[in-house]
Amino acid sequence: MNVPWLRKANRKANRKARKAEKIQAEEYVAVSISDSDSVIWGGSPCACAVGCFYCIGQVNLENNGAIQRGVSLLLEGHGVNPNRIYINYFDVERENCGWSGRTFAG
Repeated sequence: MNVPWLRKANRKANRKARKAEKIQAEEYVAVSISDSDSVIWGGSPCACAVGCFYCIGQVNLENNGAIQRGVSLLLEGHGVNPNRIYINYFDVERENCGWSGRTFAG
């Protein structure tokens, strides 16, 4: 299924969240959306979202809460109840994250 409105909305929300939370430049941000997966939550096939957030050094209570609220607001506008959105947050060590032919540690 192709959902261009979701991708467009995600780009807008991504820029807004990065500005508000002082997150790194867009070149370091990657978003993956699988909109054709079948997910059953609590025995119900109603709309839901499951995600993972990986970041170097910005995973904390304040930032995680801001991201959770932003994603919830974005998806609620498209029929996903906030109590059916589950995001895991992972703080990745610089040496364990690669980009542009090297790791962020060097």
